[in-house]
Amino acid sequence: MVGLVKLIGVAVFAMGVIFLMKPDQIKKWLKFWMEADHLYMGSLLSILIGIVFLIAAVRCNIAWVVIVFGIISLIKGLLLFIIGRSKITAKAEEFIKKPAKSLRGFAVLACVFGIVLILAA
Repeated sequence: MVGLVKLIGVAVFAMGVIFLMKPDQIKKWLKFWMEADHLYMGSLLSILIGIVFLIAAVRCNIAWVVIVFGIISLIKGLLLFIIGRSKITAKAEEFIKKPAKSLRGFAVLACVFGIVLILAA
């Protein structure tokens, strides 16, 4: 399970690097998740990742960090179901209109979150 947490951390870091180099990829990524059932698939994936993090936290180096990420992931997954597709899509469209500099800022955050997950696992 700890290996899975590290793998997710590596994936988040890699996505951050890709988004940092090519901010337009964020737009494509968001558009993918806003399609038909992809939003709800993403919601279930987020809930699953949250559960994995909470289970794996007891064996991680810095358990409280993994617990926090797990709780955030669970909340995100539940909110995607509760808020609904139309409101989420509207927020995503608003986010897509941001300038490349802002998108790169979010990419840097993804890199930092990935590194923190790797180190905490």
